[in-house]
Amino acid sequence: MTGDLAWRQKAQGMLEKSRQLSQGSPEATKSYEEYAERIRYRLDSREIIDKPEYDRRFRPAKVEAKN
Repeated sequence: MTGDLAWRQKAQGMLEKSRQLSQGSPEATKSYEEYAERIRYRLDSREIIDKPEYDRRFRPAKVEAKN
């Protein structure tokens, strides 16, 4: 949110570590991919939105499937 390059790099490093840790399980990999997509959006836009709002904006099919 601050735009500080050091924090962005730290977040990207943690995403990479999470990716590596998730590789042992298909379920963990799926969760990682969903989460990482939202975090990359946050890093790029510097806008923090929760999962339901992210789904509403970028995954309308997922929101419709729940209704």
